This record gives sequence, C-alpha cells and structure tokens, in this order.
Amino acid sequence: MDIIDIWFIRPEPHGHQTENHLIDRYYWTKVGAFPWKDLKKLEDKPATLWPNVAHTNPGLFDCMSAEIASGLDTSLLLIHVDDFEVEVGINYFSRKQAFRGKFTYKNVQYNLSVTDPAGRDVFGPKGDGSYPIGDAYLCISLTEPYDKDGRCHKLVAGILTKSPL
Repeated sequence: MDIIDIWFIRPEPHGHQTENHLIDRYYWTKVGAFPWKDLKKLEDKPATLWPNVAHTNPGLFDCMSAEIASGLDTSLLLIHVDDFEVEVGINYFSRKQAFRGKFTYKNVQYNLSVTDPAGRDVFGPKGDGSYPIGDAYLCISLTEPYDKDGRCHKLVAGILTKSPL
C-alpha cells in the first residue's frame, strides 16, 4: 500500500500488454501510504476477467490462446473479491511448490497461479494446504504467450488485504 514516485523512461507496449513501461530502477521514492478505504476508487469492474475460454489442468478459466489475447487492449486489472483462498501444493510437472488462487468474480469461479512474491513468501513455509483469506483486492495479470504451450495465462500478480498476510 506504499505510494511511490517512479521515473518512467518511455512506454513500451507489447501486444495486449499496453500498460508496459520502461522504468528507471534507481530513482524510486516512497512518498506516502494509500488508505485501504480508497482502493475501491481504483478498482476495475470488467464483466469478466477477459474471455473465459480455456484452462490448464490445475486451473479454472486461467488461460487463452495467443490469438484471442491479441484482440485485447489491456493486461492488468485490479479487482475486489470476498472469497479469496490460496492453495499450496506441488506442481505435477516441475515437482516444485505451486501456489494457486481460488476466488469467485461476478459469479464465475477462477483458479489462477499466484505469482505475488509476498504471498508466496507467507504461504510457502506453511506447506501444502488451503489458506482462506476472504476479502482481498487482486491484481490480475495476463501474460505474453508462454513458450511451453503458446497460451496467455491469467495470474494473481498481487494480493492486497486490509491486514498483513
């Protein structure tokens, strides 16, 4: 919830990832803290989290073809959910620890990979299991096509909660 001042060098959109910018990594300054109660002013309210057309084995509506993604004009959303849960387990293919986020958005259930570093740091040491969080704002990101399957994947890139995880 930190407010930071960042130097943007230039926009660098790439396909549906129109928000991409090249940033100066040396000149970041914390200038304040954003109040939890004001997050609703930043919330996106799309009808769906992009087209809900495909899923991976562990996921639910967590990916789409690169062709479908090429018709989109955004790759980041900030949404609010009241039933967020983190699942920790083992990835079937890599045999490494895996993190999944389960939630309902506009009456559609989702199960997406969690890449939020802070969330992974908190839940990783707890081991396999389901960890209900409930009320949360989620930054949902849509990747570029993944080299192993050619699809674009929806990710929980950020988890914001009123109390620290």
